[in-house]
Amino acid sequence: MDLAGGERLHARIEASGFDLSGNLGTALVSMYARCGGLDRARDLFDRMRKRDIIAWNAMIAAYSLHGRGDLALELYYRIEPAGLAPDRSTFLSTLVTCESIDSVKKLHGDLAARGLEREALIGNTLVSMYGRCGSLDEAMAVFVGMPYRNGVTWGILIGAHAQHGKAKEALRLLKLMDCEGVRAMENTFLTALSACSSAEFLGDGRRIHERIAASGVIDESSTRLSNALVTMYGKCGSLIDAESVFNSLPCRTIVSWTSLIAAYAQHGFPRRALQIFKQMDAEGTKPDEIAFLSLTLVSALDACEDLREGRKIHATIAAKGLSSSVIPGTALVNMYDRCGALASARAAFEEIRGKNSISWNAIIGAYAHQGDLRESMGLLQRMDQEGVAPNVISFTCVLFACAHAGSIREARHQFHLMIGDYSIEPLEDNYGCLVDLLGRAGRLDKVEELIQTMPMWPSPAQWMSLLGACHIHGDVHRGVRTSRSSNHGHSSAYVVMSNLCTVR
Repeated sequence: MDLAGGERLHARIEASGFDLSGNLGTALVSMYARCGGLDRARDLFDRMRKRDIIAWNAMIAAYSLHGRGDLALELYYRIEPAGLAPDRSTFLSTLVTCESIDSVKKLHGDLAARGLEREALIGNTLVSMYGRCGSLDEAMAVFVGMPYRNGVTWGILIGAHAQHGKAKEALRLLKLMDCEGVRAMENTFLTALSACSSAEFLGDGRRIHERIAASGVIDESSTRLSNALVTMYGKCGSLIDAESVFNSLPCRTIVSWTSLIAAYAQHGFPRRALQIFKQMDAEGTKPDEIAFLSLTLVSALDACEDLREGRKIHATIAAKGLSSSVIPGTALVNMYDRCGALASARAAFEEIRGKNSISWNAIIGAYAHQGDLRESMGLLQRMDQEGVAPNVISFTCVLFACAHAGSIREARHQFHLMIGDYSIEPLEDNYGCLVDLLGRAGRLDKVEELIQTMPMWPSPAQWMSLLGACHIHGDVHRGVRTSRSSNHGHSSAYVVMSNLCTVR
């Protein structure tokens, strides 16, 4: 039922004189929530003369459904002052809306006081919410305290660790789960495979693959699992295994093709990636933007050798009508930039519809790499005029162009513009550009002053830049002082100092 239909039904019920304070009113609140009429649901809830805990739960569930955790919590805190006690459903609906660890802990304390903490569904939800908030120790504590843990519980905990980059712990938990005789479900295997994201986890990935093959509950022909295996083997660098799993698929989706293309692309095999792409096209699978993105980016890995392949991909993208889309269009700009084909990069950029900051930064960076300060600055200004706010990357590109062109005056202007007009906090690289520029110009006093007043600790590269400038300009005393101040101990620093001392 749509919202208009729900409103007509509500009107007929009220016209018939039915009391909306009980189950009927609660049902209408839930109906409005399902139809997207959140304001109508709250209006009806507020007008109900008698509201039991079921009505409160319905309204909290409505807020939960629409992602309004703030309003769900606000309502939760009004339950006890209204003379009611939250029940199991109240906690389940409210917990899933929490966005902060403090809210989860408060609800955890409340439900523990009512003896609900040890219920399986409540426990699973607590593990999930602590995991989502990044409090893995709390999630583990709840998990350990649960009297009954099923495959869902284990899967939630494993997923929480994988989500927060704790791949080794996620895989350790999977092994422990197996030792305790708990069968993993498909989602658990998917999560574990996602944790195997580099060559060091290839052995773990293969063992998970073996478990999937030996599992009595999960069919290895599952498309989602097979796609995840292709992705895992690709990330771990085992391209033969990735293609073997791909070839065993009875039904290949766009995700299957893209996973294999990306695997070859990421490991520097653009020609093989292109072959698979052409095979995908020949078999009638419609390629999406992610597939094009993978291909286009890697076609620029070897500028001299792969520009021709990049142009072929560009032609295919254009034939599919995708060259004006942001993702493949921006990837083309980057590819042409890497290959030194600036005119082609500009043409690809101008074709993009709905340019975002990444697109603008790509073309500004392309001109900066060629040392074209005037065009880089012009594009930065045009970016702002077209309603896309420059960010720190935009200014980093322009400052790089300033350094390339040796323009101290313009570099200072852009640096102060970034801080003053756009309230952007400079990165270490931005200071590095100024250090390099001033050093090459012989403004060693200004370099030293800048390094001493930077908000972050100077990097070894910045100290080396100053030391190198001292050598170029024969400032032995400043060079010695710089060497003592930096205390970086790099062998290259000793070489520079040795050369500098010969100036004496």
